[in-house]
Amino acid sequence: MDIKTRKKYYNLCNPYKTLSLASGDVFDIDNFKIDNNFINIRGENWAEKIAKKIEWAEEPQVVYFTGYPGSGKTTELKRVEAILEDRDYTNLLPVYINALEYLPKHESLDEIDIFSTIVYSTMLKVSEYLGESNHLENETYFSRLWTWLNETDVILKNAEVGKDNTKLVIEMKNNPSFRSRIKSNINAYPSRFKDEVIVELTRLNELVKEHAIDGERKSGIVIIFDSLEHNIGIGSEATNVANSIHRLFANRDNLLLPIDVIYTLPPHLSNRQIGDIEFLPVVRVRNRDNSICSDGVKVMKNLLYERIPREDMNTIFGDDESRLDSLIVYSGGYPRDLLYLVQQVILVDNYPISNADINTIFQELENKYRDNIPLKYKDELLKIYKTKEVDFSDTNQVDMAQTLFSIHVILRYRNGEQWFSLNPPSLRVLGIEE
Repeated sequence: MDIKTRKKYYNLCNPYKTLSLASGDVFDIDNFKIDNNFINIRGENWAEKIAKKIEWAEEPQVVYFTGYPGSGKTTELKRVEAILEDRDYTNLLPVYINALEYLPKHESLDEIDIFSTIVYSTMLKVSEYLGESNHLENETYFSRLWTWLNETDVILKNAEVGKDNTKLVIEMKNNPSFRSRIKSNINAYPSRFKDEVIVELTRLNELVKEHAIDGERKSGIVIIFDSLEHNIGIGSEATNVANSIHRLFANRDNLLLPIDVIYTLPPHLSNRQIGDIEFLPVVRVRNRDNSICSDGVKVMKNLLYERIPREDMNTIFGDDESRLDSLIVYSGGYPRDLLYLVQQVILVDNYPISNADINTIFQELENKYRDNIPLKYKDELLKIYKTKEVDFSDTNQVDMAQTLFSIHVILRYRNGEQWFSLNPPSLRVLGIEE
């Protein structure tokens, strides 16, 4: 296999890159068939379930969605976006927001951050949708907000927020002191701020519903707020940031808006204090009794075949499929780890890859986990591995989950029932042999 081909496959298996649905390289895990039968390997068709929560409700909804980094949340949200936009009886205008573009990753968040980002992104999307018939008034929401803020704080007048003041949101992300001053002023009048947000989103929603393209109209707006799970504190700020996220999303009623909103949350928040939350599990490559789940292995193989054709996979791994199977089982069904492992295999110079090379790659992944697993949790982790449960009423386990869900040491599965296990690299670090 030539270098150009290997390089192409290496980049297609980038575990930190979300492929576009339009690329044709995205495998739909929840619609995979074996012998013409759907394989329910993650317990639900997640995109359909989330879309129906929006479609079937008579009032605007706040939907929470979570999962491990790299488990496919963004891909599923893109499917939700396509469903809600294209389904005849829904026909919504989706506003997709990547939190990383607008919000600081390592600072506490509150409603001001969330609502201002939603209004800003919605204004941009609606303006694009209306096109030449743009009915957005000259005095925008941010113009009114900026005028109000300047009335209460003359120092803010020197800030560069753009001709129409919409760069206010970007400036808040890039300038911490400016952001703090803005929020301090708004927090003095929280009801006024929320009321203005509701008025503006209602107005934008009505503009969308009134606008016809080829005689067809949208039924409204839906917000898809992705990547909020990346908001984590560093060092001494970690606890403060985590607490701010918990407070923000535990008060679901305060997040209600005149339009539907889907939020992605950190996986450790999936407990009874937050309420109803959809958790995207990993693929079941082992059953609860630790036996191999052959259907799950087939699903993950086909996920890889969408990136690397079967004949080239045979060149890399040889005709004996047990080598590829071993990688899949060792990933624990977690897509990001599987893609990382395949990338390392592609880097090996001699094909088919040897068992010795595979063991070396496994050891490299174990070393990555060894550097991150706090061994103070060893007893609790061993208990989870044995019972396949996480007790969210146990403070120690909740604190541990906050740390270890984010680095996907504890994996969550669904096949009717919900259960937990530890990923294989961490098992070896803890001295457990499956």
